[in-house]
Amino acid sequence: MKLGNHIVRFVIGNLFVLSCNSFQYHTISSFGAKTAVRTLSSTKRSSFSSLYMLNQQRLGMGQRRLFTSRCPSVADTENSCGESRSSSPGTATSSSFSGQEQQPTFDLYPASSLDQLRKGNKHDVRLVHFIRHAEGYHNVNKEYRDIRNLDARLTPKGEKQCAYQASSVASMMSSCQPDLLVTSTLTRCIQTALLSFPHLIDNHNSSNNNNNHNQEMIPFLAHEDIRETVNYACDRRRQITEIATEFPMVDFSAIPHEHDEIWSSYEERLGPSHNTARESVELHKVADRGRSFFQWIQSRKEQEIVICTHSAFMRCIFGWGQSNGGVLNAMDQVLDMRDKEMEFDVPVFRYCGDDETFETHMRQDYDNCEMRSCVIAFPKN
Repeated sequence: MKLGNHIVRFVIGNLFVLSCNSFQYHTISSFGAKTAVRTLSSTKRSSFSSLYMLNQQRLGMGQRRLFTSRCPSVADTENSCGESRSSSPGTATSSSFSGQEQQPTFDLYPASSLDQLRKGNKHDVRLVHFIRHAEGYHNVNKEYRDIRNLDARLTPKGEKQCAYQASSVASMMSSCQPDLLVTSTLTRCIQTALLSFPHLIDNHNSSNNNNNHNQEMIPFLAHEDIRETVNYACDRRRQITEIATEFPMVDFSAIPHEHDEIWSSYEERLGPSHNTARESVELHKVADRGRSFFQWIQSRKEQEIVICTHSAFMRCIFGWGQSNGGVLNAMDQVLDMRDKEMEFDVPVFRYCGDDETFETHMRQDYDNCEMRSCVIAFPKN
């Protein structure tokens, strides 16, 4: 019992020190702590690393080490999300434990924080509108593996959903005036972007026809990093030249490969007959390409951005590494070959601001053609 009491005091003391630094480092639930302490007491093991290893075994491959930080208000950003980002948990990196390169975490605020963040002049902020694609045929028949659903298209109902979204956007033009439209490379997202934001496409048509030389053409770009998690035929994309021929108003110049390299890489690893999940059981790759995408966004000048993407992709980036459950409904990460003893999952986003419901709102699954808005605050150079 004395040994067990020492371990409990050690754990509580360390949690207290970490919380004083506005950093809560979660490796175990309360049940896991009790189970681990009892086991350690009975086997006379006194090492805290043993406690950690027991917890890792209990959580399994699908639940890795997680961390979270205090969610600051906008007024508090100078000390917690702004100038002190280098020491903030919001920029914690895998190199802290495994020697790998740093992985950035981006600060996410409710859209209502935009004006105050800009006035504070401590961040490089972007107003972002995330929209999930409208209903596709694969959403209806659920035949995700059927080759007929390869790069699935929108249903007539999906097209109507886009028309409704377009009317909603038109009615709130004062609060939705994007200067950049980015879409996944999959057809259903391209269709959704075209049909939901027709006024932006009209700008393209006007500029291309030289009818209005003063009409500014808003960039309409496809980006591979925001495509759906690659699992089944519906997630497999066509060749870029084929898609670009069908959608000439979209800029595909940022796509490095003509063929679907992600799909091909899984076929090489698992074989062409593999018939179960691929990237959904290796979600750190989805989080990594999400992180890469937002670094790309940071490098651009546009201030208001529409991002047309997918449900599972957003479920991953908004939940990855979060202490209160991680990615919702995540499968066992059986293809994750990272070092389980040293790695921990760095969140893509850190939720900030005064609205306690904001994180829940962003992490809930999106309906077809649903749009949600937020602010991403990058550190100023």
